[in-house]
Amino acid sequence: RAREIDPEAQVITYAYSRYRSPPTKVDRLEPNIWVGYVGFNAYPRSEAYRKLSTDEWFGWSDRGATVFLRSNSLFYCGEGAPYVVTRQLAEDLQFQVKNGLRATDFDNLQGYWATTGPSYYVLARMLWDTDADPERVVDEFYGSFGPLKEIVKEYFDYWEQYTERLGNSPKFFDLTRTDRLKAYPAIYNEAVLSQAKRILDKSQRLLPQASPGEKERFRNVELGLEHGVLLSQSLRDGKTSNGPEGQRLFEFRKSIANRNVINVYWTTSKEMRYRVFE
Repeated sequence: RAREIDPEAQVITYAYSRYRSPPTKVDRLEPNIWVGYVGFNAYPRSEAYRKLSTDEWFGWSDRGATVFLRSNSLFYCGEGAPYVVTRQLAEDLQFQVKNGLRATDFDNLQGYWATTGPSYYVLARMLWDTDADPERVVDEFYGSFGPLKEIVKEYFDYWEQYTERLGNSPKFFDLTRTDRLKAYPAIYNEAVLSQAKRILDKSQRLLPQASPGEKERFRNVELGLEHGVLLSQSLRDGKTSNGPEGQRLFEFRKSIANRNVINVYWTTSKEMRYRVFE
């Protein structure tokens, strides 16, 4: 009906929540209907969830709609502790591009560069160059650390493997956002964090060879791990704002706020929303 008035009219709608699934009684949609598919939301994701998202994507695109991605995935990518989903994000983006993706609208870039940096970088680069090889792009990211490249790669690979294992755990996948955050002391326990620290400690013999910029980038990675440690410790009693652990976290956030490698204002506001900060 809109095209009867204006042949170039476009209609935009969201396929969201209970109306995310494609219609079952409509065989054909006009190409001037743009559908923002709110799927591919959960990272790390299980294969079952990926199949659900791909099936729903085809359900909209095969009916003729112009599909764009309106994903909440970056919003769910951790709460300020190491959380890396680079290859899953890249794999899904490649699928979407090959199957009719026309635009993206992500909610949202949280600003956790020190803990999720490779995933942010690869996604941004592949949206700019959709034919880019994800492995080449992530290698480009690690190359910015100069002689520390292999250590940083080992570190983030460790966290990516760990994060992907979480996605294959029904117990983790079924947790609400608030309960996931409250579970951080168990998810980011001392053994898991200590292994990450041992990887970064390999840097000592190579740091003298790094440029000032490369040293600063590496320091940001160290700060991301430190924030994860303090966050996990502060949540042992269920609140990030309580006791000496909460005070140490708060002071640390104030000390790194200007570096903008972890958006401490945003993560604190989310904790207030989840009622774990008072």
